[in-house]
Amino acid sequence: MKMFKKVLSAVTASALTLSMAAGSAAMFTSVSAADINSMTAVQLVDDMGNGWNLGNTFDCWGNITWTDQTWTAWGNKDEYLTQALFTSIKNSGFNAVRIPITWANWTDSSSFDIDDSYLAKIKTMVDYCYENDMYVIINMHWDWVSDGSQWLNQGSGAKTQFLTMWTEIANYFKDYDRHLVFEDMNEVTFDYATLNDFNASFVDTVRATGGNNADRLLLLAGSNTNQEQTCNSQFAVPDDDMVAVSIHYYTPPQWCVAEPGASWGYSSTWGTDAEVKAVYDDFNEMANYFVTQGVPVIIGEYGVLNYYKDAKLTDKSASDIANYLKTVASAGLQTEGIATFLWDDCCGQHQCFDRSTLSWYDAEVQQVYADLANGDVEIPDGMILTDRVTYTADKMEALDDPDCYNIDLKPYKDLNVKITDVVVKGSITSAQNSSQFSGGGVVAFNAFWDGDDTARNYSTEEWYFDGSNFSCITNLDGVCVSDDVEHTYEMEFDFMNINTWWTWSAAEGDTVDITIDEVTLIFDQKIYVDASTGVVVPGEEETTEPSEETTEPSEETTEPSEETTESTEDSSASDEAVYGDVNLDGKVSIADVLTLNKNLMAGEALSEEAQKNADVDRDGKPTSADALNLLKYTIKVIEVLPVA
Repeated sequence: MKMFKKVLSAVTASALTLSMAAGSAAMFTSVSAADINSMTAVQLVDDMGNGWNLGNTFDCWGNITWTDQTWTAWGNKDEYLTQALFTSIKNSGFNAVRIPITWANWTDSSSFDIDDSYLAKIKTMVDYCYENDMYVIINMHWDWVSDGSQWLNQGSGAKTQFLTMWTEIANYFKDYDRHLVFEDMNEVTFDYATLNDFNASFVDTVRATGGNNADRLLLLAGSNTNQEQTCNSQFAVPDDDMVAVSIHYYTPPQWCVAEPGASWGYSSTWGTDAEVKAVYDDFNEMANYFVTQGVPVIIGEYGVLNYYKDAKLTDKSASDIANYLKTVASAGLQTEGIATFLWDDCCGQHQCFDRSTLSWYDAEVQQVYADLANGDVEIPDGMILTDRVTYTADKMEALDDPDCYNIDLKPYKDLNVKITDVVVKGSITSAQNSSQFSGGGVVAFNAFWDGDDTARNYSTEEWYFDGSNFSCITNLDGVCVSDDVEHTYEMEFDFMNINTWWTWSAAEGDTVDITIDEVTLIFDQKIYVDASTGVVVPGEEETTEPSEETTEPSEETTEPSEETTESTEDSSASDEAVYGDVNLDGKVSIADVLTLNKNLMAGEALSEEAQKNADVDRDGKPTSADALNLLKYTIKVIEVLPVA
């Protein structure tokens, strides 16, 4: 099976040391019938490997002469539809075939009965795929078109015909195993309510026919099969374990499908680093939106227009086209739960495989799929597959307190991954006693407590270590304690502090120095880290070489304003109190946050003066709310401390 891949675009090679090498793509080996029956929907889609479209054949429609071989109307000949064709496709590196089908002119307009001879012809194509141990998708393709000329364009008014026809199709193929997939519609632009209703009714109707249809994989039309419109909360996936979502990928359209001179833009080249990265970002979004919920995605079509007005486009290089096709197919092979199907119409505008000679039009495109079949996938420079990222001490944002650091987590939140564990490595030096015991902690900030999304708080997880060199792991379990009250928190953090909060030594007077060498974040899923695009926040320069403002806070930060530091007449603090100065060093800094946390979490005592200074909200005692306000102040989230 493929390993799960997502793309992280917000870290640089200079900022990270990455562990684990990228795994190779899954080879195109199909499974036995016994195995296929136990597969999940995601596993089934993974097993498909690369897919190919039998385009411009059974999907013909429009102003044509309808004969007993209407599938030849767009130029492809019936004599090419042989076992040899599908065997050649299999040998070219494809493990799945999609057969686009328009049923309208083979269907009785009153009874909605489909002509038996047409069903038999489709069955022959399906059998050719089975003979090659390939997956095969059959669909309802141009029975709906945007010009309103086809019956399915009626929307809700066509539902009876839609379900009647799918009942007949499902019954006809009910004995075929899970290598056969039903796709309900193609590129429909129904409103979401109509689309959701058709998709759900399709699932119920097919399931009701029984046999192998009871758990057959069903492919549901996305909204216009458009990524943005389908990755949308208005698009509903029925509650069924064996469904996938159909999305077509002709992105960017100016390169993939625009004709020369198109008013909305035309591009004859493709392949910049940004364009390659955009493909991986798109696949990452689809995986995050659907696959993480157990719903695979099938890219039913992708490709590049290479013929225009029956002439081959000479301004698009074969190498650029091959590069694009390999990038899209590679992204699918490396992303768990996503399979891609090349659009090939043979004699139209997307000409890839010549059915008359059983050969590829372009040797470079042929080589793409030969390479992919051998596991040679395209991995953009700097992207490494891993479930962990290690920050060395010199690459983390250093805070005021020695060996305390901040890590920006927002890029990981964008990828829909969660941090499950934090590994801290470092060393301890003690002049007197090597048996001393020391500890520290991980503070994950901006976590929602107890499901309350109106106020952000922070969670704290403790870790302990002993010995001169240490490596300790903290599990983020979603539970924290504040003021002796246990809270649950959402594990979706904005940033994290790694702190050496406290030490105990075996004898009074021992001196202990703790050094943090590196911190490793471990995620719940593997991700691809793009090490070539730069840090988003606070910026590469500030991250790799902290500025004076970062390492030595400005006067405004370390010496709070008169409004902040001077108590009001109603305050219980003395006139000398410096609100927030918990460690009594005459200024407010991150060290005060740490001192207060030691008190709150580890019970370290505070003097009466320190307690007054720590109670910045003046509610009578220092609490976690004070610690959070102190933190916000020291990192400039707020300008002044919220003194009552």
